[in-house]
Amino acid sequence: MTYPSTFLSRRMRRTLMGFLISVFFLIAPLLLAYTAGYRYDIINRRFEQTGVISIDIEPPDSKIFLNTVEIKKNMPLRLANRVPGGYHIRIEREGYQPWERDITVESRQTTYIKNITLFPVSLPTPVFDQRAQTPQSVVPSRDGAYAILFAPHDGIEEVTLFHTITKRETPLLRKTSDAKIFSSWSPSYDLFFLAVEEGGRTSVWLFDPENPVSAATYAFNAPIGVEEMHQWFQWQKNTIIPSVILRDGASLISLSLVSKEDIGYLPDTADAWMVDSEETIWIYEEEHSTFMTLDADGNSLPFFSIEEKKIRDIIDINDHRILVADDDGVSVLVQDTNAEKNLWEFPNARARFHPATKEWFVFSPWELWTVYENGDVALLNRTSQTLTDVAPLDKYGVLLLTTDRGLFAFNPGYYVTHDLFSGGTIEKTFVREKDRVVYFLGTVGNRRDLYELRY
Repeated sequence: MTYPSTFLSRRMRRTLMGFLISVFFLIAPLLLAYTAGYRYDIINRRFEQTGVISIDIEPPDSKIFLNTVEIKKNMPLRLANRVPGGYHIRIEREGYQPWERDITVESRQTTYIKNITLFPVSLPTPVFDQRAQTPQSVVPSRDGAYAILFAPHDGIEEVTLFHTITKRETPLLRKTSDAKIFSSWSPSYDLFFLAVEEGGRTSVWLFDPENPVSAATYAFNAPIGVEEMHQWFQWQKNTIIPSVILRDGASLISLSLVSKEDIGYLPDTADAWMVDSEETIWIYEEEHSTFMTLDADGNSLPFFSIEEKKIRDIIDINDHRILVADDDGVSVLVQDTNAEKNLWEFPNARARFHPATKEWFVFSPWELWTVYENGDVALLNRTSQTLTDVAPLDKYGVLLLTTDRGLFAFNPGYYVTHDLFSGGTIEKTFVREKDRVVYFLGTVGNRRDLYELRY
């Protein structure tokens, strides 16, 4: 084999060697920077370290698309060395609604897409195929496993306990239509009561839904109207024995399934009251526009004043804030003097508690806010639809929004909304979160029933 003759002068060899060395010292840092996760930002004309996208959702065999390109990796997946900037994520699976949103990857940061479960495409199905009459109203338990059904018929009010899993019904009461009945479930325990106003007297029956054939009872001495029952009871929190506190005149009575005892007294000037988790008694006196605590001797200790508010009920209270219902709606009184605001007012609003996140959701027909334990308040959503109710869908904060147009799942963390059902009339909704089922009393087509919708 012969080679073509070449001639490199000493000067040319030195020049070539210098060029190669220069290229090495130029390329080597770039390669090291690339392997260390740095990329050159042409727009900003600078090197930036890359970021990471971490995705973990249910179902785990869902397809992931990043800027329309499918990422064929198993869940959970980690996409390293992503150039900082905007990306579009789309997650889909057959039989489920797609989830998508724009995300921003920051330099040396991990962007997480997690705690997300896709919603199946499903239709509501009626619960009562064989029931003679659809309930007029329902009052659900805290976890949606039970519901109290009210069904008036031929001048008789029938009250039954419905087990949503087994579809079993247990009769509780039968009263004439002249009787007024109120019911409430504990937000912390499997416990409920029925209050019945009949013949000028009001009595309470306290039930365990697992054994509803027996009940603890209490007859009020003072005249109590069940239409204003919210002023006369409070479910006790963080107690060994689940109980409800009843206000009977000046007395506070703790009623449980095994006992009944006096726990304190309220002054005649108390227009609203609450017993907190530390068993401290709080009162509100409209005459002085002041919240107070009561000491062991029943003496009032002024704590927080508020002007020009007619307080109807103390919803919740802790060391940082007071949540109250007033004649205008809901107000939050923040006790931190350094807070942005010390009074938040929400006209025409109601409040719902989320046990998993320990937040209170305050909603009006047009806005949804969250109230944190530390007194911070944040706007979650504004809607053009009329918002009628809010309920938790999972422990991560996804919410069921009931509006005049249907049912929607709203994820405040990612600001993503999914349409669960529309096209019917919805009167009442509740959720059995453990089995991912939404129940609603309403009309679909021409049929009024209690419906279940899997999500």
